Amino acid sequence: MTKIIVLTGLVSVEKVALSQELATHFSAENTVTVIDNMARLALDRDELPDSISLVRQVGDDMQALENAIRQAKGEVVLVAVTEQAHPEKLFVSIENLRERLPDASIFSLAMIDTRTCDCFPNVRAALEMYADMTVMMPYDVESVIDYVSVSS
Repeated sequence: MTKIIVLTGLVSVEKVALSQELATHFSAENTVTVIDNMARLALDRDELPDSISLVRQVGDDMQALENAIRQAKGEVVLVAVTEQAHPEKLFVSIENLRERLPDASIFSLAMIDTRTCDCFPNVRAALEMYADMTVMMPYDVESVIDYVSVSS
């Protein structure tokens, strides 16, 4: 069964860091693919173990991102979604994936910082409403690992 972990939100630096930490953690016992869809920062190949596949998917086209996720190989697929993604469109794509990949465990994480809270309260509300888990900055990687390690 494939585990798909989708990291959403306006934060970039933290999304890169959490993607790297989760990929490293899961690569100890699983094949892992990371799909980097970030707009402002890209994941650095040198910061990931060699065993991890890294795929760059540029742009905010949710259908293209959905296709990349469905084509990804690995027991664990991590998706660092662009901060430019429209929350409602993103979560429609996630629901489409759940329908098209019924055997996959799909987790969506809304990464929220104080800037999102103060400057973009509507984005925060949408992310928190639709995501499976809200991850407040600074995040606790162990609590995220515990959450996504359960089967859904």
